[in-house]
Amino acid sequence: MLTSEEEVRVAGRPFSAWEAGPALPRDGTCEVGQPPSSNERRPIVRFLKGLLVECKGDEAMPGVSEGAQGETKVAKKMWQDLRASYAKHLAQPTLELGVDCAVLGLLLRSQGEMLSNARCALEEWLLASVSTIPSAAGRGADGGRMRRACNLVPTVTARDLARAACRPDLLRTFNPLLSTRAVARVREGILEWLQMCVLEDKLGRMEGFARDGLKQDLERELQELDPNP
Repeated sequence: MLTSEEEVRVAGRPFSAWEAGPALPRDGTCEVGQPPSSNERRPIVRFLKGLLVECKGDEAMPGVSEGAQGETKVAKKMWQDLRASYAKHLAQPTLELGVDCAVLGLLLRSQGEMLSNARCALEEWLLASVSTIPSAAGRGADGGRMRRACNLVPTVTARDLARAACRPDLLRTFNPLLSTRAVARVREGILEWLQMCVLEDKLGRMEGFARDGLKQDLERELQELDPNP
């Protein structure tokens, strides 16, 4: 048996203070609040895309002797097609980095810190939303907390959130009271959180490239950005 002090420490109130009420709440009755603002990722992607500027291609063709073009009609036709294709390729505009690497490194660090703060805030909301059992659940809340304290219910981690992106039903492993709407809202937050993680890693790589003056690597990273963030 527990003393009254132990009851308060374990369950939050003495067992005698529990009101006689309905049976334990059914699974799927727990809702979650609105996630924190997650509008930082898209402006950062747009900012990164703006770092590339168009440069018109060189329309000059390398000189080739007539003998190199072949003597048969088939060879000449193949050469003409190749020449036309190459000319079209040269005429296409190319994207180049329009910012000095040293300046870009400072900009990337600032953007990375802003994104990291937003990602941490969203991650904390996700973990709290899955873990929290509201007091309004009555006996269900007390029982859920006691089962978690006894390690009968696992505690959600960031790795579990990544797994739940593909299997949202796993969220109820950590909180069986989550409603269907709550699971859907948490999964939306998880997908945004994962995109933030990917972009945060990219900003870190790009900051390293800028520090080392690797312009071509920076241009490659920028060109690989999602066109529809």
